Amino acid sequence: MQLKSSLGFKPLLLSVAALMPSASSFAYSDIDNYSNVYNVSNSGMSKYLSDLEYQVSNPIKDELLFNQLVSQWENETIFLSSLPAIIENPNFKAIVSMGERATPFILDYISHKPSTLVWALNLIYNTKISDNPKLTIPEACKLWVKAFQHKS
Repeated sequence: MQLKSSLGFKPLLLSVAALMPSASSFAYSDIDNYSNVYNVSNSGMSKYLSDLEYQVSNPIKDELLFNQLVSQWENETIFLSSLPAIIENPNFKAIVSMGERATPFILDYISHKPSTLVWALNLIYNTKISDNPKLTIPEACKLWVKAFQHKS
């Protein structure tokens, strides 16, 4: 059965997925133009791991907050192709402001779903995982996850 409007027009169907930018449409180094993170180091990660046992926080509350912020961030930026708009989103900024408490949740998230959320780690640790300008978002996600797996 074909659908037609009362004027005889056939409806136009668009795939929403075709309109959405994906993590692969960005290069990992694209954030360099919008942040002050220039060094490639893992000293921030080492400090995080050594301080981890001394942190006093509520991991369940942190995870709930993180999940809420990520969901809102995705909903508000899913169709954006502007890097500044993605990282200046209030929910992204709130994730970054969680600091090291967000790290395990970010790592878990990007290990399952590579995402520009990886840039939050750059901002939290004031470091980049690589200086390779051709590094893709999925590759950067794998490197961050691998770096933390080797440190723990």
